[in-house]
Amino acid sequence: MVNYEKIINYISNHAAFISILIVSVMGLNSVFVDKGNEWEHWSWLSLAIIMVAYLGVEFLRYRKDNISVEEHFKKYLLDFENWEETDENNWHYKPHPEFIVCPTEEEYWEVKGGENWVRAATNPRAFVRPMQLQYNQTVITKIVCIYFDEMRYFIPAPKVTGMIGSGENWYYSLCADDFYFFLLPLLTKKTVEQIVETGEFSSRGCRVPVAIFSSEQEQNQFEVFLTQRPIENTEIFTYPSRPNDPYINDKDKEIISYSKVVLARLEEYRGLIQ
Repeated sequence: MVNYEKIINYISNHAAFISILIVSVMGLNSVFVDKGNEWEHWSWLSLAIIMVAYLGVEFLRYRKDNISVEEHFKKYLLDFENWEETDENNWHYKPHPEFIVCPTEEEYWEVKGGENWVRAATNPRAFVRPMQLQYNQTVITKIVCIYFDEMRYFIPAPKVTGMIGSGENWYYSLCADDFYFFLLPLLTKKTVEQIVETGEFSSRGCRVPVAIFSSEQEQNQFEVFLTQRPIENTEIFTYPSRPNDPYINDKDKEIISYSKVVLARLEEYRGLIQ
């Protein structure tokens, strides 16, 4: 199967050389144009085709030059195999090393509260580590990331998602078309499809309850489904945490218990729409 995206990327990356080559061929072809010979018809046709090719290449070059740095980052982060780690959590994109992912100057700090989902990991202790996307010396954006399960896992901090259901229950999620999400392929060495298909993050035999959506549209549709098929209190079973664990409080147990039912509902929703 022809990989058209790869061909387009190759043309975009070599647009200047290809344009020069096309102009050279155009000049050579012009020798045969309007000479009143048997080649005249084909010469004009060739000139028209060459002009179309030239305009196409120039359009690709224009589009490439006018893509924002953020869009370049999104594209390059998906190509996680071409990033090189030069120091702990310091990467640069090998084809374009001016694109850099690195920690901020802040030291990481321990999660004291607010990231309830991490308490479901085998080790409930977790740390916040702010990262930044950098183009040359310019910081494009900062992304809060979380180390959890004895720093075995490192992901962008999932977002608190809605106040769905009764009381103060909510769940945590990541959405595949959110800019935060684009750091995940680099950190997990998995494609977006693999991350979405897995649905949850493993933690040495158990899973932390973070919902992964393929798009904001899917998330919105699921939340509509959740209002039509609300979670009942009888479905929520208290999360069986370790007794007397100082890192897990009652609110953590409540959110984790609720989130696990949300994830079960998400599986149900996806089963219905397939």
